[in-house]
Amino acid sequence: MRRDVLAWCAAAVASVAILSLPLVAFGATTSVSIKDFAFQPGTIAVHAGDTVTWTNLDGSTHTATSVGAWDTGNLASGSSRSITFTTPGTYLYYCIYHSIMFGAVFVVPADEALPATAPTLPPAALRGPEGRPLIVVDTEIAPTLVPASLPSGPGRDGPNTAWLAAAVFVTGVAALAWRLARLSTIDRLMSLMTSARPADDIAEILVKADVIAAKVKELGVRIAADYQGKDLVLVSILKGALPFLADLMRATQIPLALDFLEVSSYGAETESTGVVRILKDIAKPIEARDVLVVEDILDTGQTLSYVIEHLRAQRPASIRLCVLLDKPARRVVPIEIDYRGFEIPDKFVVGYGLDYAERYRNLPFVGVLKPEVYARES
Repeated sequence: MRRDVLAWCAAAVASVAILSLPLVAFGATTSVSIKDFAFQPGTIAVHAGDTVTWTNLDGSTHTATSVGAWDTGNLASGSSRSITFTTPGTYLYYCIYHSIMFGAVFVVPADEALPATAPTLPPAALRGPEGRPLIVVDTEIAPTLVPASLPSGPGRDGPNTAWLAAAVFVTGVAALAWRLARLSTIDRLMSLMTSARPADDIAEILVKADVIAAKVKELGVRIAADYQGKDLVLVSILKGALPFLADLMRATQIPLALDFLEVSSYGAETESTGVVRILKDIAKPIEARDVLVVEDILDTGQTLSYVIEHLRAQRPASIRLCVLLDKPARRVVPIEIDYRGFEIPDKFVVGYGLDYAERYRNLPFVGVLKPEVYARES
Protein backbone atom coordinates (compact mmCIF):
# COMPACT_ATOMS: atom_id res chain seq x y z
CA MET A 1 0.00 0.00 0.00
CA ARG A 2 2.81 2.39 0.99
CA ARG A 3 4.62 1.60 -2.27
CA ASP A 4 1.45 2.42 -4.24
CA VAL A 5 1.13 5.78 -2.47
CA LEU A 6 4.78 6.61 -3.17
CA ALA A 7 4.37 5.63 -6.81
CA TRP A 8 1.28 7.84 -7.08
CA CYS A 9 3.10 10.79 -5.51
CA ALA A 10 6.08 10.30 -7.82
CA ALA A 11 3.75 10.25 -10.81
CA ALA A 12 2.06 13.45 -9.62
CA VAL A 13 5.39 15.23 -9.16
CA ALA A 14 6.55 14.05 -12.59
CA SER A 15 3.31 15.31 -14.16
CA VAL A 16 3.79 18.78 -12.63
CA ALA A 17 7.38 18.83 -13.86
CA ILE A 18 6.30 17.76 -17.32
CA LEU A 19 3.70 20.50 -17.56
CA SER A 20 6.30 23.08 -16.53
CA LEU A 21 8.58 22.13 -19.42
CA PRO A 22 8.28 24.09 -22.66
CA LEU A 23 5.96 22.00 -24.80
CA VAL A 24 7.97 22.82 -27.89
CA ALA A 25 10.62 20.42 -26.69
CA PHE A 26 8.28 17.47 -26.73
CA GLY A 27 5.83 18.20 -29.53
CA ALA A 28 3.44 15.61 -30.85
CA THR A 29 3.61 14.40 -34.44
CA THR A 30 0.72 14.70 -36.89
CA SER A 31 0.77 12.71 -40.12
CA VAL A 32 -0.48 13.93 -43.49
CA SER A 33 -0.77 11.40 -46.31
CA ILE A 34 -0.36 12.40 -49.94
CA LYS A 35 -2.70 10.11 -51.80
CA ASP A 36 -4.87 10.30 -54.92
CA PHE A 37 -3.38 13.72 -55.71
CA ALA A 38 -4.61 15.24 -52.44
CA PHE A 39 -3.29 16.05 -48.96
CA GLN A 40 -5.21 13.88 -46.48
CA PRO A 41 -6.32 15.53 -44.24
CA GLY A 42 -6.29 18.81 -46.13
CA THR A 43 -6.33 21.02 -43.03
CA ILE A 44 -4.85 20.23 -39.62
CA ALA A 45 -4.49 22.05 -36.31
CA VAL A 46 -1.38 21.52 -34.17
CA HIS A 47 0.34 23.11 -31.20
CA ALA A 48 3.46 25.22 -31.49
CA GLY A 49 6.29 22.73 -31.07
CA ASP A 50 4.44 19.92 -32.83
CA THR A 51 5.85 18.16 -35.86
CA VAL A 52 3.96 17.47 -39.09
CA THR A 53 5.11 14.57 -41.26
CA TRP A 54 4.11 14.36 -44.92
CA THR A 55 4.26 10.86 -46.46
CA ASN A 56 3.83 10.40 -50.22
CA LEU A 57 1.67 7.36 -51.00
CA ASP A 58 1.15 8.34 -54.65
CA GLY A 59 3.13 7.10 -57.62
CA SER A 60 4.11 10.67 -58.56
CA THR A 61 6.55 13.12 -56.96
CA HIS A 62 4.92 15.86 -54.84
CA THR A 63 5.89 18.73 -52.54
CA ALA A 64 4.29 20.52 -49.62
CA THR A 65 5.31 24.12 -50.26
CA SER A 66 4.24 27.24 -48.36
CA VAL A 67 5.21 30.24 -50.47
CA GLY A 68 7.85 32.28 -48.62
CA ALA A 69 7.60 30.15 -45.49
CA TRP A 70 8.73 26.52 -45.86
CA ASP A 71 9.11 23.66 -48.30
CA THR A 72 9.45 19.90 -47.84
CA GLY A 73 11.32 19.63 -51.14
CA ASN A 74 10.61 16.80 -53.57
CA LEU A 75 8.83 13.85 -51.99
CA ALA A 76 9.29 10.76 -54.14
CA SER A 77 6.81 7.91 -53.87
CA GLY A 78 7.10 6.26 -50.44
CA SER A 79 9.21 9.03 -48.90
CA SER A 80 8.46 11.29 -45.93
CA ARG A 81 9.52 14.68 -44.64
CA SER A 82 8.91 16.23 -41.21
CA ILE A 83 8.82 19.89 -40.18
CA THR A 84 8.44 21.16 -36.62
CA PHE A 85 6.42 24.36 -36.27
CA THR A 86 7.58 26.65 -33.46
CA THR A 87 5.62 29.82 -34.23
CA PRO A 88 1.81 30.09 -34.05
CA GLY A 89 0.20 31.07 -37.31
CA THR A 90 -1.64 29.86 -40.38
CA TYR A 91 0.51 28.14 -43.01
CA LEU A 92 -1.13 27.61 -46.39
CA TYR A 93 0.66 25.25 -48.76
CA TYR A 94 0.36 23.43 -52.06
CA CYS A 95 2.20 21.03 -54.41
CA ILE A 96 4.36 22.92 -56.91
CA TYR A 97 3.83 20.16 -59.50
CA HIS A 98 0.05 19.80 -59.11
CA SER A 99 -1.72 23.09 -58.32
CA ILE A 100 -4.99 21.24 -57.63
CA MET A 101 -3.40 20.07 -54.36
CA PHE A 102 -3.47 22.47 -51.41
CA GLY A 103 -3.79 22.39 -47.64
CA ALA A 104 -3.34 24.38 -44.44
CA VAL A 105 -1.59 23.96 -41.09
CA PHE A 106 -3.11 25.96 -38.22
CA VAL A 107 -0.54 26.34 -35.42
CA VAL A 108 -1.97 27.46 -32.05
CA PRO A 109 0.05 28.45 -28.96
CA ALA A 110 1.21 25.53 -26.85
CA ASP A 111 -0.87 26.62 -23.86
CA GLU A 112 -4.13 26.82 -25.82
CA ALA A 113 -6.51 23.94 -26.58
CA LEU A 114 -6.73 22.62 -30.11
CA PRO A 115 -10.07 23.03 -31.87
CA ALA A 116 -12.17 19.89 -32.03
CA THR A 117 -11.75 19.90 -35.81
CA ALA A 118 -9.30 21.83 -37.96
CA PRO A 119 -10.86 24.99 -39.45
CA THR A 120 -11.86 24.70 -43.09
CA LEU A 121 -10.78 27.41 -45.49
CA PRO A 122 -12.90 27.93 -48.61
CA PRO A 123 -10.94 27.06 -51.77
CA ALA A 124 -11.08 30.67 -52.96
CA ALA A 125 -9.16 31.76 -49.86
CA LEU A 126 -6.33 29.40 -50.71
CA ARG A 127 -5.81 30.35 -54.32
CA GLY A 128 -3.94 33.26 -55.84
CA PRO A 129 -2.59 33.96 -59.34
CA GLU A 130 -2.31 30.83 -61.49
CA GLY A 131 -4.19 28.84 -58.88
CA ARG A 132 -1.33 28.96 -56.35
CA PRO A 133 -2.17 29.32 -52.65
CA LEU A 134 -1.85 32.73 -51.06
CA ILE A 135 -0.26 33.28 -47.67
CA VAL A 136 -3.32 35.08 -46.40
CA VAL A 137 -5.02 34.70 -43.05
CA ASP A 138 -8.78 34.62 -42.71
CA THR A 139 -9.07 36.56 -39.43
CA GLU A 140 -12.41 34.98 -38.66
CA ILE A 141 -10.80 31.56 -38.71
CA ALA A 142 -7.29 32.15 -37.42
CA PRO A 143 -6.56 35.67 -36.14
CA THR A 144 -2.79 35.19 -36.14
CA LEU A 145 -0.16 36.42 -38.55
CA VAL A 146 1.47 34.13 -41.06
CA PRO A 147 5.23 34.06 -40.35
CA ALA A 148 7.39 35.22 -43.24
CA SER A 149 9.75 32.31 -42.66
CA LEU A 150 10.07 29.23 -40.52
CA PRO A 151 12.09 30.05 -37.38
CA SER A 152 15.67 28.82 -37.56
CA GLY A 153 17.56 27.00 -34.85
CA PRO A 154 16.23 24.30 -32.52
CA GLY A 155 12.85 22.97 -33.49
CA ARG A 156 13.04 22.93 -37.31
CA ASP A 157 14.02 19.30 -37.78
CA GLY A 158 13.28 18.03 -34.31
CA PRO A 159 13.82 18.80 -30.61
CA ASN A 160 17.11 20.36 -29.51
CA THR A 161 19.47 17.68 -28.21
CA ALA A 162 19.95 19.75 -25.05
CA TRP A 163 16.51 18.65 -23.98
CA LEU A 164 17.54 15.00 -24.02
CA ALA A 165 18.65 15.44 -20.42
CA ALA A 166 14.96 15.45 -19.57
CA ALA A 167 14.45 11.96 -21.05
CA VAL A 168 13.25 10.73 -17.67
CA PHE A 169 9.97 12.50 -18.38
CA VAL A 170 9.36 10.88 -21.78
CA THR A 171 7.01 8.23 -20.42
CA GLY A 172 4.92 10.83 -18.68
CA VAL A 173 4.83 13.04 -21.78
CA ALA A 174 3.68 10.09 -23.91
CA ALA A 175 0.88 9.34 -21.45
CA LEU A 176 -0.18 12.99 -21.43
CA ALA A 177 -0.14 13.18 -25.24
CA TRP A 178 -2.16 9.96 -25.42
CA ARG A 179 -4.82 11.39 -23.10
CA LEU A 180 -4.99 14.63 -25.09
CA ALA A 181 -5.22 12.67 -28.33
CA ARG A 182 -8.11 10.65 -26.90
CA LEU A 183 -9.98 13.82 -25.99
CA SER A 184 -9.33 15.30 -29.43
CA THR A 185 -10.51 12.08 -31.12
CA ILE A 186 -13.70 12.04 -29.05
CA ASP A 187 -14.40 15.66 -30.01
CA ARG A 188 -13.92 14.82 -33.69
CA LEU A 189 -16.21 11.79 -33.46
CA MET A 190 -18.91 13.83 -31.72
CA SER A 191 -18.65 16.46 -34.44
CA LEU A 192 -19.04 13.84 -37.16
CA MET A 193 -22.01 12.24 -35.41
CA THR A 194 -23.86 15.56 -35.21
CA SER A 195 -23.06 16.73 -38.75
CA ALA A 196 -25.58 16.57 -41.56
CA ARG A 197 -25.73 13.48 -43.77
CA PRO A 198 -24.64 13.79 -47.42
CA ALA A 199 -28.14 12.72 -48.51
CA ASP A 200 -29.57 15.84 -46.85
CA ASP A 201 -28.04 17.93 -49.67
CA ILE A 202 -29.93 16.06 -52.40
CA ALA A 203 -32.89 17.79 -54.06
CA GLU A 204 -34.19 14.70 -55.86
CA ILE A 205 -33.12 11.14 -56.69
CA LEU A 206 -32.83 10.55 -60.44
CA VAL A 207 -31.73 6.91 -60.47
CA LYS A 208 -32.30 4.61 -57.49
CA ALA A 209 -29.70 2.10 -56.31
CA ASP A 210 -31.68 -0.98 -57.37
CA VAL A 211 -32.29 0.48 -60.83
CA ILE A 212 -28.56 1.13 -61.22
CA ALA A 213 -27.75 -2.45 -60.19
CA ALA A 214 -30.16 -3.91 -62.75
CA LYS A 215 -28.80 -1.74 -65.56
CA VAL A 216 -25.15 -2.56 -64.74
CA LYS A 217 -25.96 -6.27 -64.80
CA GLU A 218 -27.61 -5.85 -68.21
CA LEU A 219 -24.58 -3.97 -69.58
CA GLY A 220 -22.20 -6.64 -68.24
CA VAL A 221 -24.09 -9.40 -70.05
CA ARG A 222 -23.99 -7.45 -73.33
CA ILE A 223 -20.29 -6.67 -73.02
CA ALA A 224 -19.42 -10.29 -72.20
CA ALA A 225 -21.25 -11.46 -75.33
CA ASP A 226 -19.62 -8.85 -77.57
CA TYR A 227 -16.06 -9.47 -76.34
CA GLN A 228 -16.12 -13.25 -75.99
CA GLY A 229 -12.70 -14.60 -77.03
CA LYS A 230 -11.12 -11.11 -77.28
CA ASP A 231 -8.34 -9.48 -75.28
CA LEU A 232 -10.54 -7.02 -73.40
CA VAL A 233 -9.10 -4.14 -71.36
CA LEU A 234 -11.44 -1.95 -69.30
CA VAL A 235 -9.92 1.52 -69.03
CA SER A 236 -11.57 3.53 -66.28
CA ILE A 237 -11.30 7.26 -65.70
CA LEU A 238 -10.60 8.00 -62.04
CA LYS A 239 -12.13 8.71 -59.66
CA GLY A 240 -15.84 8.97 -60.37
CA ALA A 241 -16.15 5.82 -62.47
CA LEU A 242 -14.74 3.48 -59.80
CA PRO A 243 -18.07 2.27 -58.30
CA PHE A 244 -19.49 1.77 -61.81
CA LEU A 245 -16.34 -0.07 -62.92
CA ALA A 246 -16.31 -2.33 -59.86
CA ASP A 247 -19.92 -3.42 -60.40
CA LEU A 248 -19.57 -3.64 -64.19
CA MET A 249 -16.52 -5.90 -64.18
CA ARG A 250 -18.23 -8.31 -61.76
CA ALA A 251 -21.18 -8.45 -64.14
CA THR A 252 -18.91 -9.12 -67.14
CA GLN A 253 -18.19 -12.83 -66.85
CA ILE A 254 -15.26 -13.16 -69.29
CA PRO A 255 -11.47 -12.74 -68.86
CA LEU A 256 -10.53 -9.07 -68.83
CA ALA A 257 -7.85 -6.65 -67.64
CA LEU A 258 -8.08 -3.26 -65.94
CA ASP A 259 -6.19 -0.02 -66.37
CA PHE A 260 -6.75 3.54 -65.25
CA LEU A 261 -6.50 7.15 -66.35
CA GLU A 262 -6.94 10.20 -64.18
CA VAL A 263 -7.94 13.45 -65.84
CA SER A 264 -9.09 16.84 -64.60
CA SER A 265 -11.67 19.15 -66.14
CA TYR A 266 -14.01 20.02 -63.26
CA GLY A 267 -11.97 20.77 -60.13
CA ALA A 268 -14.43 22.02 -57.51
CA GLU A 269 -16.84 23.44 -60.08
CA THR A 270 -20.23 22.24 -61.25
CA GLU A 271 -19.42 22.57 -64.96
CA SER A 272 -16.50 21.28 -67.00
CA THR A 273 -13.86 23.93 -67.65
CA GLY A 274 -13.16 22.48 -71.10
CA VAL A 275 -9.45 22.29 -70.30
CA VAL A 276 -8.50 18.61 -70.02
CA ARG A 277 -5.32 17.48 -68.29
CA ILE A 278 -4.10 13.89 -67.90
CA LEU A 279 -2.93 13.51 -64.32
CA LYS A 280 -2.21 9.76 -64.57
CA ASP A 281 -1.77 7.71 -67.74
CA ILE A 282 -2.47 4.00 -68.24
CA ALA A 283 0.20 1.65 -66.93
CA LYS A 284 0.23 -1.11 -69.58
CA PRO A 285 0.48 -1.07 -73.41
CA ILE A 286 -2.84 -1.44 -75.23
CA GLU A 287 -1.53 -1.94 -78.75
CA ALA A 288 -3.54 -4.63 -80.60
CA ARG A 289 -5.87 -5.07 -77.60
CA ASP A 290 -9.62 -4.38 -77.41
CA VAL A 291 -10.22 -1.33 -75.20
CA LEU A 292 -13.51 -0.39 -73.56
CA VAL A 293 -13.44 3.03 -71.88
CA VAL A 294 -15.65 3.05 -68.78
CA GLU A 295 -16.89 6.46 -67.63
CA ASP A 296 -19.45 7.64 -65.11
CA ILE A 297 -20.98 10.54 -67.07
CA LEU A 298 -20.86 12.08 -70.55
CA ASP A 299 -21.92 15.70 -70.87
CA THR A 300 -19.99 18.08 -73.17
CA GLY A 301 -17.92 15.23 -74.60
CA GLN A 302 -14.72 17.28 -74.41
CA THR A 303 -13.03 15.13 -71.78
CA LEU A 304 -13.98 11.78 -73.30
CA SER A 305 -13.15 12.89 -76.82
CA TYR A 306 -9.68 13.88 -75.64
CA VAL A 307 -9.21 10.61 -73.73
CA ILE A 308 -10.35 8.43 -76.64
CA GLU A 309 -8.03 10.17 -79.09
CA HIS A 310 -5.20 9.81 -76.58
CA LEU A 311 -5.85 6.06 -76.34
CA ARG A 312 -6.43 5.63 -80.07
CA ALA A 313 -2.93 7.01 -80.69
CA GLN A 314 -1.61 3.92 -78.88
CA ARG A 315 -3.04 1.69 -81.65
CA PRO A 316 -5.50 -0.64 -79.89
CA ALA A 317 -7.32 -3.27 -81.99
CA SER A 318 -10.59 -1.50 -81.14
CA ILE A 319 -11.83 1.18 -78.80
CA ARG A 320 -15.42 1.60 -77.57
CA LEU A 321 -17.17 3.66 -74.92
CA CYS A 322 -19.42 2.63 -72.01
CA VAL A 323 -21.02 5.38 -69.92
CA LEU A 324 -23.41 5.10 -67.01
CA LEU A 325 -25.04 8.51 -67.47
CA ASP A 326 -25.56 10.45 -70.70
CA LYS A 327 -26.43 14.16 -70.56
CA PRO A 328 -27.07 14.98 -74.26
CA ALA A 329 -28.32 18.52 -73.60
CA ARG A 330 -24.76 19.50 -72.67
CA ARG A 331 -23.06 17.95 -75.69
CA VAL A 332 -20.46 20.13 -77.45
CA VAL A 333 -18.31 17.47 -79.12
CA PRO A 334 -20.17 14.66 -80.97
CA ILE A 335 -19.20 11.28 -79.57
CA GLU A 336 -20.55 7.76 -80.12
CA ILE A 337 -21.69 5.75 -77.11
CA ASP A 338 -21.53 1.98 -77.53
CA TYR A 339 -23.00 1.07 -74.14
CA ARG A 340 -25.29 3.56 -72.38
CA GLY A 341 -26.82 3.24 -68.93
CA PHE A 342 -29.23 6.15 -68.51
CA GLU A 343 -30.03 9.42 -70.27
CA ILE A 344 -30.51 12.22 -67.73
CA PRO A 345 -31.59 15.88 -67.88
CA ASP A 346 -29.22 18.85 -67.68
CA LYS A 347 -28.86 18.91 -63.90
CA PHE A 348 -25.77 18.66 -61.71
CA VAL A 349 -25.79 15.16 -60.24
CA VAL A 350 -23.78 13.40 -57.55
CA GLY A 351 -23.63 9.94 -56.01
CA TYR A 352 -22.48 6.48 -57.12
CA GLY A 353 -18.96 7.85 -57.65
CA LEU A 354 -19.94 11.32 -58.89
CA ASP A 355 -18.83 14.15 -56.64
CA TYR A 356 -18.93 17.83 -55.90
CA ALA A 357 -15.66 19.05 -54.35
CA GLU A 358 -14.78 15.39 -53.53
CA ARG A 359 -18.01 14.80 -51.57
CA TYR A 360 -21.13 12.66 -52.15
CA ARG A 361 -19.28 9.86 -54.03
CA ASN A 362 -20.47 7.32 -51.45
CA LEU A 363 -24.18 7.83 -52.03
CA PRO A 364 -25.71 4.60 -53.43
CA PHE A 365 -27.96 6.44 -55.88
CA VAL A 366 -27.63 9.23 -58.45
CA GLY A 367 -29.28 12.44 -57.28
CA VAL A 368 -29.51 16.14 -58.07
CA LEU A 369 -27.47 18.35 -55.74
CA LYS A 370 -29.33 21.25 -54.17
CA PRO A 371 -28.22 24.49 -55.89
CA GLU A 372 -27.74 26.22 -52.54
CA VAL A 373 -24.93 23.79 -51.71
CA TYR A 374 -22.61 25.01 -54.43
CA ALA A 375 -24.04 28.56 -54.32
CA ARG A 376 -22.90 29.03 -50.72
CA GLU A 377 -19.46 27.59 -51.46
CA SER A 378 -18.79 29.49 -54.69
